[in-house]
Amino acid sequence: MPDDCLKGTSMKKYIDTIRDKITIDDLAEPYQEIASIIGSDNYIKLCEELGGTRLILPKIKNLTKKLYLQESGRIKRCHV
Repeated sequence: MPDDCLKGTSMKKYIDTIRDKITIDDLAEPYQEIASIIGSDNYIKLCEELGGTRLILPKIKNLTKKLYLQESGRIKRCHV
């Protein structure tokens, strides 16, 4: 879409008008896998909130590593 098609309106307003029409196939190929996992509506929300942010997701084994170490007694939990 040429940039001049969006003159006079914000991108958010434009996305809101076509939100129900967006499919996973409309997304650039590298992002289709993420949208297929979380859904295209959630992918749009993710872009609205974190768009432009570099995001590295942890491997599942590292997702709860700190909690695992706390519960196994390998590190102490700090109570504030």
